[in-house]
Amino acid sequence: MGNSSGKVQDLSVLKAEITQLTQGESCEMEFCEGEDAEAELHKHFVRCRKNPGHKKFIPVSQFGTQHLPASDDADGAVAMIKKLAVDTVKLIVRYTSKSRPDKFGLPTLKGKRTPRFGSGVYLPPSDSMENQPCPLKDCPFSKDDHLVTATFSVVTAAHVVYDDDEAVVTSVEFFYDDDKDRSGVVTAVGVQIRFVDEGADLSSLRCISHDLDLFHKLESHKTLTKDVKWSMSDPMAVLISHPHGCSKQISVGDVVERKELTPPQRPSFLRPSFKDGEEAKAMKNASADAKKCLAVLLEKVFGLDKANTEGSGEDQLTIALHGSFLGELRAEGCIVSVSESERDFWQKVLVQTGGTDSSSSDADLGYDRSWLTGVMNEVFSPPVSNFLAAPQKAFSIEALEKDPVAVLELLLGPSQEQETYAPSSYGNVKNLTKFRHMSYSIPSCPGSSGGPVFCWRRDGDELRVSSAPHSRAGNNKNVSGLSVQTDWVPSTSTSS
Repeated sequence: MGNSSGKVQDLSVLKAEITQLTQGESCEMEFCEGEDAEAELHKHFVRCRKNPGHKKFIPVSQFGTQHLPASDDADGAVAMIKKLAVDTVKLIVRYTSKSRPDKFGLPTLKGKRTPRFGSGVYLPPSDSMENQPCPLKDCPFSKDDHLVTATFSVVTAAHVVYDDDEAVVTSVEFFYDDDKDRSGVVTAVGVQIRFVDEGADLSSLRCISHDLDLFHKLESHKTLTKDVKWSMSDPMAVLISHPHGCSKQISVGDVVERKELTPPQRPSFLRPSFKDGEEAKAMKNASADAKKCLAVLLEKVFGLDKANTEGSGEDQLTIALHGSFLGELRAEGCIVSVSESERDFWQKVLVQTGGTDSSSSDADLGYDRSWLTGVMNEVFSPPVSNFLAAPQKAFSIEALEKDPVAVLELLLGPSQEQETYAPSSYGNVKNLTKFRHMSYSIPSCPGSSGGPVFCWRRDGDELRVSSAPHSRAGNNKNVSGLSVQTDWVPSTSTSS
């Protein structure tokens, strides 16, 4: 009986290895085709053909200065890398979306629940750290009302978690550092895609955990690492991941190529025909009050009111695009910025007038009827009314089709770049810039997809860091090209 069971397990391992061959060139995920996932994953680890024996993969607890290039301050590098490892997580994705692009491969897995394994990096909540009511419908943890952690993000490769269908069946494992002891592992679940960028092979998903002590445990693990100075001299690349879906490992390599490009300019979406037309002219010649009213009206038309600031990755892209549209209208002088009090006032005006040029009673507003009527006549003059009837005709998104990375630029405003690319272990960062391409040579294995890659180098007196989720490049086993990496100066460049 035991021999039969072993043969079945060996067959499922072989099927999973065949599945590995069908994933896209950028992908390096692990798969499980059998019922005993843990046993099967460890068989994958033992049978690994890419890095037999995994001699260049070091468990976090064993990682030390002997694994790094000789340096007077290698202790500082070890300390920082171990802190970064705390935020690295294992991902189990139990569904493959039918909507995945062909370049990510896996044609036979689409629509199926074959588990896939990758890695990612935790980012703390951007707002409150307070617990919240569980948002899950039919929560498997409890049928009663209960609390979960604040929503946090996990960044990984787009080919690991692509859309909402995959996000809601994704499990996240923290502190899986020892294959022989999983007692300290904390789990979380995906709730929704925050954003996804195919071109950059980057995605971020919103997650929650039923372990209300998760954030405290993360900080506790980091405080176990002593702060030491690190000024580092030689360039170095590090990958932290869960190879084959097993315990967390660190591998060290080299930066192969770095192409520094001028950061892409935010594209223009306003059509030249609109800029030179009668509609834009009427808006530019309107009074300041009319431009404020029009700005508030367009916020509503484009769904940018406060009630519509949450949603799927696709919803967030739409909101970002519409925000860019209004920004261009402001730059052209068609509308102006409004304060919160002005926004409240004009929202009341639009409600009372029904969003038309017919001013109803304005007694509650405390303003002269003739003044208000004059403003509304400007807002709903024939040229402006033509624009309001079909505002989308004034815009074109051809710029996005020519440069997909612009999608990421739109989604990530200046206030979000640090949150997305610089793990919390680094504290504050400064001098953020972007690259379109960074390649490195680091030992990696199936299951490493989405694990954070950090490339350090000395630039004059500054220590600069580049990072992005791991994404393979073609058939070269250990050289990977990342279409977008963020480069920054950590505040810990002299003290980690």
